[in-house]
Amino acid sequence: MDDTIILGPVKTDVDQTIALVKTKFQLEEEGDLCNYLGIKVAKLPDGTITLTQPRLINTILTDLNLQSTGIKGRKTPVLSSVLLYKDPNGTPFDASFKSTRPELAYAAHQCARFCSNPKRSHGEAIKHIGRYLLATKDQGIIIKPKQDTFDCWVDASHAGEWKMVIAADNIDTAKSRTGYVIMIAGCPLEEGYAHRTAYGRC
Repeated sequence: MDDTIILGPVKTDVDQTIALVKTKFQLEEEGDLCNYLGIKVAKLPDGTITLTQPRLINTILTDLNLQSTGIKGRKTPVLSSVLLYKDPNGTPFDASFKSTRPELAYAAHQCARFCSNPKRSHGEAIKHIGRYLLATKDQGIIIKPKQDTFDCWVDASHAGEWKMVIAADNIDTAKSRTGYVIMIAGCPLEEGYAHRTAYGRC
C-alpha cells in the first residue's frame, strides 16, 4: 500500500485507528496532513479546508513560458466570446510548450479535442488557460465540512454558438453543449460536458 490519508472528526479516533493499523502492518506516520501527492492541504480556524497545487501550476507555467515578470494573468480560463473549432486553414501549432481544478474542466476539454492536429488558435487557447493559472495559482478547492448540502446544476447552450455565415464549413456551431456541476458540502467534486448535434426542421 502506498500513501494513505486517515481522517476523522475526533483526533483520538484517528490516533486509535493508526495504532490499530500498526499492530498489523509496518506503518510510517508522517504527522498532520499538510502536503499530499503535490496537493497543499490547509485547515483554517473556521474548519474550512483548502486544497491547492502551487507546485504543479508553477511547472505548467514554466512549460508555457509564462513565468517571466510582466506577463499579465487572466480572470477567466477561457474566452466566452471565442468558440474553438478545427480551424482547418489555421497556422499549424509548433508545439513550443508541453502539455487541476474543477473550473478548468471545460477549457481543458475544448483544447483536448484538437490535440491530434493543433493549430495556433488552439495553442493560444492553452496559453489563455496558463495566464488564468498565473493569476490564480494560490487558489484551489475549498471544502466546508459543516455544510451538509448536495447540489447539482445542469444547463445547455442549445446550439447557442450557431452562426449561419460559417455553419457550412464549421459544423461545431450546430452542437448543443451540455454541462453540469455537482457540489457536496459546498465543494465542486465533479464537472462534465457533452456535445450534441442540434437538428432543425423547416
